[in-house]
Amino acid sequence: MKKLISFLTASILWIGLSVSITSCDKDNEESAYSSSLIGTWRHDFSSGYQLMTFNSNFHGSIYEVDYAAHNWSDSFTWKYTPASSDLVLFSDEEHEVETYKVILLTNDVLILQYYVYDEYGKDEDEPDTWYRVE
Repeated sequence: MKKLISFLTASILWIGLSVSITSCDKDNEESAYSSSLIGTWRHDFSSGYQLMTFNSNFHGSIYEVDYAAHNWSDSFTWKYTPASSDLVLFSDEEHEVETYKVILLTNDVLILQYYVYDEYGKDEDEPDTWYRVE
């Protein structure tokens, strides 16, 4: 009976250790993807440009220079989920939530597609290309 209890205890510990190691790998993978975003990115459009900065503490900022309208800036908290490719920005000043699909993320290029679900379904913008500046 003692051998059976020892065997079952060892088996349960082995399974628990396996699950912990798998969980850590997933966390490390998500951290690696999130750290790929860290830095400053620039997106040019017809009448200006935007600079968006992602910090390692999951805070960031966006600054827009629009020669045809007015300049604006905002700060945000961000969350990136690699499994779904969702990047969510929680605006500190406007108290809005914006969701983007990460189409491509490399060392130098970030392609984001804004989308929102409303009463008519999913509404998507054309993807925007951002280039790393820092």
